[in-house]
This record gives sequence, structure tokens and C-alpha cells, in this order.
Amino acid sequence: MEKSQERAVQKFFDEFSKKVSDKVISLEMVSLKADLKTLNSLSLKNNNPSCEIWGLLVFCEKNFYFYVHPYESAMSMMLRQAAHGDEPEEQLANVSELKSLSVQKTSRTWFSILLGEKEKIFLFFEGEDGLQKRIELETQHKADNIIEKISKYIKK
Repeated sequence: MEKSQERAVQKFFDEFSKKVSDKVISLEMVSLKADLKTLNSLSLKNNNPSCEIWGLLVFCEKNFYFYVHPYESAMSMMLRQAAHGDEPEEQLANVSELKSLSVQKTSRTWFSILLGEKEKIFLFFEGEDGLQKRIELETQHKADNIIEKISKYIKK
């Protein structure tokens, strides 16, 4: 990593640590998929019909978070402005505080491996309505490594 990249990462770590009063340990870029009710229970907004949000899992000393930086491409900005839509907002959910949080990895079949499908991680929690909610995460790294990190935050 170049010096300018290292400084940018350290700046993000410092700013995020201040924001949540918790020291950042590591990051993982993820695609989070969930139905609209689950996203609402996490206070997350999604403007595209796929119910997929790209963001960061931010692992800190006490908690871990799902963080979405307010970004849009030039094309998205032009389309949004033409439609008089809202600008993207920063989003933050403290995942480790979800009630009855558990984690599970998908089982892979021989054809999913041949097709190059990534392992998926599922997070389950109890929503405020008392019903079980499910979040699907995809990462660029091995699911077992991410599950190991998440497991440290699950209250037993």
C-alpha cells in the first residue's frame, strides 16, 4: 500500500473511532442483502431494487458495524438530479447489538464451486417485531475468516 493510501486508511480509522467511541481494528468490504423489512429494522436505506447494499464491516474493540459511505457515480448523480432525488447518506448500523445474533455459512456444492460462486455468510437476529431476520453477506475473503471475526462479538 502506498503512503497516501495508508494515510487515508488511518484517517478513516481515526474518524470512525471518534464517531463511535470505539477503536477500529479492521475492515471488510461486503455486499449486504436483506428484504426491506430487515433493512428497515437496521435503519438502513436502499435506493436500488436489488435490496443489496455495498459497505464495510468495521470491526472495533467493543462492537462491529455495517457502514455505508455516501457515494454515487457521476452517472447516478445526473440521474438522481434529473429525478429530483435525495443525495446518498452515510449509514451506520451497530450489528453486534442486534438481539439473538447468530452467524452461519452456506454449504457449497460441487457445482457452486465450479461456477465460482462465493461462500455466503448469513446473520440471523430477532427483530423488534419478535420475528427472526436474516442478512446475507458476500465478501472477497474466505467466509470462515469473517465468521471468526464476527463470532467474537456474539453474546452468549
